[in-house]
Amino acid sequence: MKKVIYLIISFFIFILLFGCITTPSPPGNPIVIQRVVEADYTKDEFFRLSNEWLTKTFRSSKSVIQYQDKEEGIIIGKGFTPIRMGLVPIDAWFTIKIENKENKSRITINDLYGSQYIEGREQTFYYEQSDRDRAEAERELNIIVDDYEKFILSEVEEW
Repeated sequence: MKKVIYLIISFFIFILLFGCITTPSPPGNPIVIQRVVEADYTKDEFFRLSNEWLTKTFRSSKSVIQYQDKEEGIIIGKGFTPIRMGLVPIDAWFTIKIENKENKSRITINDLYGSQYIEGREQTFYYEQSDRDRAEAERELNIIVDDYEKFILSEVEEW
């Protein structure tokens, strides 16, 4: 009877430890894209424009504004875009942070990772692992930041 109990306990310990497998940690040189956009706007105008840009740019349910503080002028969200890794486009997620103050807005994109299902299991990839993948990821993220800057600097329609 004791052997059966030890076997059951060992089985549950094995299941517990197997369930604790985590995704690999990102390498030591993470991708961070940051740009400051200067314009003659108040902090509130930048905040409104930033929210408008986020909702127009990231329409997917996979992209969500996770934190907003109008007083501080901060918006933090999760962005989603496909980015090539080798020959295959991979679903890529990243954190996007927009900080607003008088006459300036700073956009930062970081915490980039990709994932795809291979043989029924989700695999996580970090774009920093190879120079080619890193360059492709940086190019795609800079396009997003360029779009933000273009949106902010374009004339706002008055009605």
